[in-house]
Amino acid sequence: MAAHEPTGAEVRDQAGARAQAIRLGFPVKVIGEPLRSHDSRRWQNEPHLSVSLAYLRDIFGYLDRRQIRFYRLAGQLAPYLTHPGLPAFHRQLDECATDLAATGDLVRHYGLRVTLHPAHYVQLNAPEEW
Repeated sequence: MAAHEPTGAEVRDQAGARAQAIRLGFPVKVIGEPLRSHDSRRWQNEPHLSVSLAYLRDIFGYLDRRQIRFYRLAGQLAPYLTHPGLPAFHRQLDECATDLAATGDLVRHYGLRVTLHPAHYVQLNAPEEW
């Protein structure tokens, strides 16, 4: 049987037994390299989720190189996605379905845990249609 290689948060303790490591990470802004967390352009310049996902792939590579396995995504990852006055942005999820799946594959490949905190204006009790 082949030796099991640790992935994600799995490590070996001093006795060689498998153990779970503490996953330390950080939120949103990368300090060690000039990496952007999301497409922050104003709506007039047509920001897009696809740009944010490209930035995120770079961040995932950074995290892997430093063996960081926990990261909080930017709440603004999909620019203007739910803005009621900008319906042209509402189709970004459909347009990026393939990129989103590939991003999920990267999360699994690198053994990352990612979280997302909704912005202050997100209403969890909003009606289904707006």
